[in-house]
Amino acid sequence: MSEARFELRTRNQAGKRFDSYWRCLIGHTQQVNSVAVTPDGQQVISGSADGTVKIWDLQTGKETRTLTGHKNMVKAVAVTPDGQQVISGAADGTVKIWDLQTGKELRTLAAHQGWVNAVAVTPDGQGVISASADGTLKLWDLIKGTNRLTLTGHNAWINSIAVTPDGKGFISASADGTLKLWDLVNGKLRLILSGHTNWVMSVAVMPNGREAISASVDGTLKLWDLTKDTLSTAITGHIKQVNAIVLKADGQSAISASADGILNLWDLISGTIQHTLSVHTSSITAIALTEDGRWAISGGEDGTLKMWDITNGTARLTLNAHTNGVTAIAVTKDGQQAISASGSILKVWDLLSGTTLLTLTGQTGVVSALAMTFEGRYVLCGCDDGTLRLWKLTSDAQGSTLIGHTDAVWAVALTPDGRLAISSSGDRTLKLWDLVSGKELCNLNGHSSFVNAVAVTSDGRLVISVSDDNTLKVWNLQTLEVIACFTGESALKCCAVAPDGVTIAAGEASGQVHFIRLENMDKL
Repeated sequence: MSEARFELRTRNQAGKRFDSYWRCLIGHTQQVNSVAVTPDGQQVISGSADGTVKIWDLQTGKETRTLTGHKNMVKAVAVTPDGQQVISGAADGTVKIWDLQTGKELRTLAAHQGWVNAVAVTPDGQGVISASADGTLKLWDLIKGTNRLTLTGHNAWINSIAVTPDGKGFISASADGTLKLWDLVNGKLRLILSGHTNWVMSVAVMPNGREAISASVDGTLKLWDLTKDTLSTAITGHIKQVNAIVLKADGQSAISASADGILNLWDLISGTIQHTLSVHTSSITAIALTEDGRWAISGGEDGTLKMWDITNGTARLTLNAHTNGVTAIAVTKDGQQAISASGSILKVWDLLSGTTLLTLTGQTGVVSALAMTFEGRYVLCGCDDGTLRLWKLTSDAQGSTLIGHTDAVWAVALTPDGRLAISSSGDRTLKLWDLVSGKELCNLNGHSSFVNAVAVTSDGRLVISVSDDNTLKVWNLQTLEVIACFTGESALKCCAVAPDGVTIAAGEASGQVHFIRLENMDKL
C-alpha cells in the first residue's frame, strides 16, 4: 500500500500569511489560465483569457514576446522537452505550435469542436496530446502536424492531461468525475479511475510512473495506484459500513469492525488483510484492544462480547453480556477488565474469569460511547440524551454529569493525563471539558453534520474527528484550529490514531478503510 502523506487545508505554523514573492510579472489584461516553465528554468510561458501567449525572462521579470493568433481565450500552454517550441490550446478549438526563439507561428491544428482545455507533449518531443470540452482527446504528430488518433470515452469536458514518464501512457481528467489511463501507442483504454464525486480538474503523474494524484471540485485530492486501479489511501475490506476501528500500539496493524459481522486485521505496511474473522451473527458495533495488542474485544448487535487472540484469530471468550446490542467497549490498561455498554446499562467484566464485577444503572439516556482514564479508576460515557457521565469503577457511586450538547453524544476521548475530555455530537460540535471541575471549556465548530467519532494523539496535542459530512479533521488542541482535513467518498463513521501521532485510520459508511499519515505535524 502507498501511504498518503499530506497536509491538506492546513495553516502555517504561526497562522501568518506568506505574502512575499520573488517577482510579479504584469502584462496580461485578463486572467492567466495556464503557465509552463522551459526545461532550463530561465523562461516562463503564460496563456491568458486575453487570447495571447506571453514569454517571460525569469531573471529580469521582463516580457520578451507576445504571441498572438488565437481568436479566443488561451486555456493551456506547454513546452517541448528541448525548449524550442511552445504549444498552446484555446477556446477557439485550435492548437498552435510556436517557435520559442523567434515567436513565429509554425503550425495551426484545427483540433476540436469545443474549447481546448489542456495540451501535453510526449517525453520524446514528437507528439502532442490535446483535450477538449467536446469530450475527445487527440494525439498529434508534432513533426508532420497530422492527427494520429482520436480517443473517445469521457462523457463530459476533459479538463487536464498528464503523460507518464516513460511516454507509454497518459491520464485524462474529466468533468464526468473519472480519470482514464490510455495507451499512448495504440490509444487503447487501460484503466478507469472512479472515486471523485464531482468534476476532476487536474491530474499529475508521480516521477515513479506508478502513482497519480488528482484534484476535484469535490474538495479532495486523491492518490491513485496505477498498477492496481485503486486509491492508495483507501482500501475496501468490508461490504457494509465500518462501525469501529482500532490501531495497535506499533502503528503497523489495525482492526476494523463492520456491520457485515466481520473483523479484519490489517497489515499497514503491505496494505493487506492478515486475518478475516466472522465473529458475530449481526453487526459489530464496538471494538477495543488490550494494551499489549494481543487481544481484541468485540461487541455486537447480538448482545455478546467476544475476546480474540489477534496473533492467530482464535476466540478465547464469549460473554452473553446484554439482552440488547452492545454500543461501546473499553478495556483497562492492564487488560484484566472490560466495560461494555448496552442501552442505559454499563457492565464491568473480569476478562480472566468472564464474570460480571459491577453493573451500573440509573442513566436516563442510551450509552453510545465510553472512554477510560489512564489509571483505570474512572470511565466516561456519552449518551444519546446529550449528557456525559463520569463513573467510579470501584463502586456504584455515580460521578459528575456534564451537560452542554443539544443532541446525542456519539463519541468521547480523554487526554493522556486524564484531565480533559473531548466529546462529539449530533449537534455538529466537539466540546472540550475539564474533568476535575466538570466545566465545559470550549466548543470546536467546523463540521456540517453529525460528528461520529473522536480520538486524541498520545502526546495530547492533536484531536481527530470524523463526520457524516465525509470529512476527517485534525485539530490543534492548544489553538483550537483545524490544521488538516481529509475528505472521503461517504460518511466517515469511526477513527483511531496510533501512538506515533502520525498514523490515522478511518472507516466509511461505504465499507472503505482509510489509512492516513500526517507529516510535519511536529512543526505546528
